[in-house]
Amino acid sequence: MYHIPMSLTQHLIDTNNAQSAQFFAAVDKVPADKLEWRPLDNGRSALDIAAEVAMSTTWPLAFMPGAPKFEMTEEIMTEFMAEKAKLTSIADIKAKAAEGLAKTNEALAGLSEADLNEPIETFFSPVPLPRVAALSAFADNARYHTGQINYIQTLYGDMSFP
Repeated sequence: MYHIPMSLTQHLIDTNNAQSAQFFAAVDKVPADKLEWRPLDNGRSALDIAAEVAMSTTWPLAFMPGAPKFEMTEEIMTEFMAEKAKLTSIADIKAKAAEGLAKTNEALAGLSEADLNEPIETFFSPVPLPRVAALSAFADNARYHTGQINYIQTLYGDMSFP
């Protein structure tokens, strides 16, 4: 349940937690025999999407004060894909997500208003953004992928969403 946050950092933490819960509620509705089903040959399975979401829990750490500027490189993507491939069960995925979310939320709790408002450069915007905009990276990714999981559900006939 949402409450009026005492601070913007608490709002980010609450949003992360709520979005993670909503995402995994959708994943939990996918039957075990459908977790690796792909709607198209080049499509992604619910298990693959869930592994990405678990890995994305730490994306906001790249935008913390003092972190080196993050560049999306082929090497980073190769490493990301290799780590993601190790997540082969929902239990492993949920454990990875919980671990990453705890790290991210702990780091968020230590940020000041000045930290949140500081303009930073990101790989996904041509102009500097206030840090707070980049810090929603996990929640934004989980929200987007919740919709994909819900869509996969409709393709095998499940019209009840969490």
